[in-house]
This record gives sequence, C-alpha cells and structure tokens, in this order.
Amino acid sequence: MRTFSIAKRVIKQIIGDKRSLGLLFFAPVFVFFLLNIILNSAVTKPKLEAYKLPPSLIATLKSQSSIKEINDPKAAYIRLKDKKIDGLLVLDNNILTVNVEGSETSITGAVKKSVSLAFSEYTKASLAGNPGLSRMGIKMLENKFVFINGSENMSTFDTIAPMMMGFFIFFFVFLIAGIAFLRERISGTLDRLLATPIKRLEIVLG
Repeated sequence: MRTFSIAKRVIKQIIGDKRSLGLLFFAPVFVFFLLNIILNSAVTKPKLEAYKLPPSLIATLKSQSSIKEINDPKAAYIRLKDKKIDGLLVLDNNILTVNVEGSETSITGAVKKSVSLAFSEYTKASLAGNPGLSRMGIKMLENKFVFINGSENMSTFDTIAPMMMGFFIFFFVFLIAGIAFLRERISGTLDRLLATPIKRLEIVLG
C-alpha cells in the first residue's frame, strides 16, 4: 500500500508541475519535428533556369524538372547562390554547363539525375533523327557540372554534419538549462528573487 501511496504522490506532483509535463511531452515532439525537417529535405523536381538551350532539350528537361528560360545568366547565377533556384544551365560553344550551388547533396543529386536523363534522351533523339552523325561518331553536345560550394566528392555526411551540430548544441543546451533551472528551484533561489523588487521580466532577460 505504501508503494501505491508513493506512486500516487509522484503522479500528482508531475501533473501539477507544468514545466515537467512540457519537458516530457512537448520537448520530444519539437525535437522530432526538427529531425523531420533535417532528414526529409529532398527535392524530387529541381527548379532550373536555362540560357540558350535548344528548344528540344528544354522540352525534354520539362518532364524531369521545373525549368524556365532566361535572358540574363548573371542574375540567374546570383539567384543560384541565394538558393532561390537549384541549377543554372548555360550552353556555350557546344558545351552544356550545369551550375549547382553544391552545399546540399540531395538537391545536387536531383539536378544531376534530371539533367543526365534529359541529356541522354535528347542525344538519342538527335542521333536517331540524323543517322549520318551517329555513323561519323560526332557528339551533339558535351556537359559538365560546376559547383559554387563544395565539390562532386561531397558525401551525405558532409551535408548533414553542420545541421546535426546545430541540433545537438540546441538539444544539450536545452537539457543543461533544464537541469540548471531545477537546481535553482530546489535551492530556493527563484523564490528569494521573487521576494525582491526585481520584476519577472528582468529575471528572464537576466
């Protein structure tokens, strides 16, 4: 019976302590929400902008991505650096240059996949329409990828590590702050502060 009495007292104490309930229920939900944002940030259809691309290649790319034709590649390059778009395609001297920001491997991979598939389909269609070029061994276009940040050798860990560092810093500071508040509450520091002329807002800001 005494065991049940102790359990009943602990349950009543927890129910009456709103801060402990928040730590038990709301904090884990918030942490899982952050993890969901970190781990599910993949892109299925990358947002691309194209400069001087053949209409047939643009039509092929539309099935793999969201693409828009532009007249100012410099402005598009700035948008790419600001992560407003996922890739910039520029055709110059029969070479298709695919510019990517490069800091997120999931987005870079999506751009590579969509461009590679579209480029392969375009090349096959072009050679099929011109059998003479195929027999002569002439390639229609060449392509290369240019990275603003990072490189082609970046792994998934290189992308996740900075986000996870921020996540763990937030998580451990949250725990340490909770322990510190608990110690202050046990020692009665907060009660003594509230008995002084100091306002609650001043305590929080301090």
